[in-house]
Formats: sequence, structure tokens, C-alpha cells
Amino acid sequence: MDTFLNRPKRNNPEFDYSNTVRKSKHRKYDESYMDYSFTYTVLEIEERPQCVICFKVMAVERMLPNKMKRHLETTTFAKHAKIPSKALLASYKVAYQIAKCKKPHTIAEQLILPATMDMVSIMLGEAAAKKLMNIPLSDTIISRRILDLAEDINDQLIDKLKDGGVFHEDLLFCRTIKSQAKAVDLFQMLDSFITENNLMWEMCCGICTDGAHSMSGCYNGLQALIKKKKAPYHHEYHKKFKDIDFLTKLSYLSDIFSKLNILNKSLQGNEIHIFELLNKITAFQRKLVLWKTKIEEDTINNYFPMLYTFLKENDMNLNEIVKNEFIDHLSNLKINFEYYFPQNTQQQNWIKDPFSANLPINLSSIEQEQWIDVTSDFTMKTMFGSSSLTQFWTHVKLQYTELATKALKNLTPFATSYLCETRFSALAVIKTKYRSKVNVEKEMRIAISKQ
Repeated sequence: MDTFLNRPKRNNPEFDYSNTVRKSKHRKYDESYMDYSFTYTVLEIEERPQCVICFKVMAVERMLPNKMKRHLETTTFAKHAKIPSKALLASYKVAYQIAKCKKPHTIAEQLILPATMDMVSIMLGEAAAKKLMNIPLSDTIISRRILDLAEDINDQLIDKLKDGGVFHEDLLFCRTIKSQAKAVDLFQMLDSFITENNLMWEMCCGICTDGAHSMSGCYNGLQALIKKKKAPYHHEYHKKFKDIDFLTKLSYLSDIFSKLNILNKSLQGNEIHIFELLNKITAFQRKLVLWKTKIEEDTINNYFPMLYTFLKENDMNLNEIVKNEFIDHLSNLKINFEYYFPQNTQQQNWIKDPFSANLPINLSSIEQEQWIDVTSDFTMKTMFGSSSLTQFWTHVKLQYTELATKALKNLTPFATSYLCETRFSALAVIKTKYRSKVNVEKEMRIAISKQ
């Protein structure tokens, strides 16, 4: 062919053919390739794609979006990014237990994983123990798992609040007060949570606080703001221990405070309603009358064990002055109990025991008819004897809505501040000086929740 063309022959050594060779074209790197986890490196004056996950440098022909995407999905992602489903579940389980026990997040990697690997290697062998290395348990991962779990529990709680119809005691929310703890600041925090979660203030039937001024102020306290929002509450003591009268009074007070402590403990606990507490308060008031009578009769023996033991050991009797002081003290104690716990629940007897109470006069005509239907139903009577008061009225609501709704309004408010106190104790355990930056809301959510 060369013999017919009018051009220099290739076998001519004097002619330079380098300028006549066509240069090959290559695709240039584009920043959009980072979507496929690829950057580039320069080799032999060529831009070659390089995976940022496995750091492998590809041929220049692989500088194509479809080829880079295939590498990411088939090779890199499957090998480096995918976590086995069982390992993922195990990671969440460990995070849940850590939050439940209020422990620092580093305990998973520093203690739980090594200890578990030792146990598994001994019981099941090294091969089984090595599989535990696939479980992600770093402190940052545990923190993310706790956030996920807390959000899920929070969503469940909000759903239950919106659905209603179920008794459930739980933590509503826990947030840091960034400004001063004024009533307005506390109310704004409460109101923002209610608004963010599409809840209604009308669902709030009462508030229980510790009695601080910012909480209980009549006009600008937290309770008042909520009511506005919710349209229509140095002596030398060592010498005293040689005084017989003082020691007699001390023995008596020891017995009294012991009885008060027993009463206080009985008023604490979960799922306790106001009528149950009033029954215990009434019983204690009746005991005060009994103890007063026994002191008047000088028959204190088992009723005041510390006082009885002291008098017996010293071979003495109560003198009249001290006896009268004890009688006056018990009388005043009963008066104070009656003042702080007035017995004005006679109109609510139909809630405590509908099958023994008389026809309530403070009910509407529809509610009175429903009360008659309930008290005449043998099935309802059987259930009343085998279930709690809240469970009974929740079941009644399925058939007799008006009557049960009125009963539940008296059972719903928190009767004591026990739940708040126990939650604060949990907060003190979680937020120590070594964990001052921990996300308290999420930790509290899991540690306290009953989900």
C-alpha cells in the first residue's frame, strides 16, 4: 500500500513518525465521582480512579460512573460497610443493658466484649469467640444505639399518650435548663414539648411538684401558668443523755418516728392511687387514738417497744408530766393529720367500691343509670374482686364511657412525688463527675422506661 501513496516510506530512518501517531483520549476525574466513594491519583501522567474505602487504584478505563458504582456495591460495600443482622441486634442489646444499668459507654469495649470473648472461647471455642469481633461496641456506636433506642421509646410513649385508654407511669421528658430555673422558663420548656409532639394541654389533669416557690406560686408559679394554659395545687447535748426525762421522750419519739417511717414507706411505690393512700392515712389516724388510750392506761408494752424497754431497764414508770406531754402530742398529731388529709371522700365511695356504696347523688342522670347497670352486672362484680381499681374502671370504660371517665379523673393524678424522687436518684447515678457531658435525656429514657 505504501508504494501507491505519495508519502514518506516507514522504512526511511530520516523521517520522524512520532507526531503522526493519534493520541488516545481518557476520561477526566469529576467531583461527582465522590458519590461512589472514588477520588483519583496520578500515575504515569494519567488520572486513575482510587477507592477511598479499600484504597485500590483502578485502571484508567474504570473512570466510568457505572463501573465505580458496581465496585462500591459488589466489592467494597459488602466487605467493609455491611454489618451482619445478628451482630447489629447484639450491639443494640448491649447498648440497652448499659443504659439500663446507668454505666459509661466505654464499658462495652473495655469490659463486656473481652469478658464475653473469654467466656465463649472457654465454653464454645476460639472460632465462636472470634465471631464476637463483628459486633460494633465502640463508645461512639453505643452512644448512637442509645439515641436510637431512646427515640423509639419516646415515640411509643407519645403514641400511647395520644391513644389513651391505658394507665402507664413513665418519664415524659428530661432536658437541661439552660437559663435560670424560673417558672416561666420551666413552663416554656413544658409547652414546647407538648407542642412539638402534637399533644394537648387538656390531657393534663394535675401536677405534682416539690413545693418550691417557682413551682407553687399562686400567680406566677408553674402551677399557675399551667392553669392559665389549660382552660377550666449550740447546746451541750451530751448532758442531755444523763437526763431521765429527756431519754424518756427520746425513746417515745424513736417509736413515733419508726411508725411514721413505716407509714411513709407504705405510701410509696408505682401505680398507687389516691384512695389507697387515704385508706392508709385513715388507719394511721385510728392508731393514734389507740396509742393515746394505751398511754393513758399505762399499758404501752408492745405499742411503744423502745419506750417500754427503757422504762423496764431503769425500773421506772412514766411520771404524770411526761405522760401528759405524750398524750397532748398524739392529740396534736391527729389534729394535724386531719388538717392535711381531710376525710372528704365520702362522695367518691362509688369509685372505691361501687358494689357497696349507695346511689351517688353527685352524678348526672346518665351516670347514675350506668352506675346501676355496672353494680347489677355479676361479671363486673367478679372482675372488681380480681383486678386493681384502675384496671376495673378502664375495663368499664369500654361499655359505660361517661361513668368510667368520671371515675378515672379521680384516679389519674399522681398521689405522691415518689416517681419524681426516684427519677432524680437515677439522674444522680447517671450524671457523675466522670460523665458530665452525657446526654441525660436519652440515658434516662432507657434507664427508667418500662417499655
